Amino acid sequence: MKPQFLIAVSIVFLTLASTYAYENLSNDKYQAVLKAYTGTEKLDEKNKKVDEISKDYTESEKKIVESIKAFFKLRAKAISTISTETKDILHEIKELRNKQKAAFARVSASDKKAAKFLLFAKPPNHVNTPGSPATTQSPDEAVDDFS
Repeated sequence: MKPQFLIAVSIVFLTLASTYAYENLSNDKYQAVLKAYTGTEKLDEKNKKVDEISKDYTESEKKIVESIKAFFKLRAKAISTISTETKDILHEIKELRNKQKAAFARVSASDKKAAKFLLFAKPPNHVNTPGSPATTQSPDEAVDDFS
């Protein structure tokens, strides 16, 4: 399988698993399961930890835990298929996102709404009709400063 497919499947699976888990597991139980996957051990060892954590869960909670375990299996498979260079790039992206989050936390509460708009808002698609000047550059290039 192609790594892109595995990554896409993993993202979908995580979304489903985390949504389902959030709705049906208490936050404490959900966080305990996720914490088991943060170590450096092999996946089998992490799964054993999760089994130990969830041994007293209800049957419906155990089904949720199984879906989370299946996600981490897909994630491990996706990680094993990508190159070291790609892994390094992903680590760099993660670091940049953490820096972005930390920097945005310094924005005053009264300015957060406007700051989010300036950073993330895009013009509606119907504005960029073929041949219009806006199609020659991205919105980020069109407005590169905040003055």
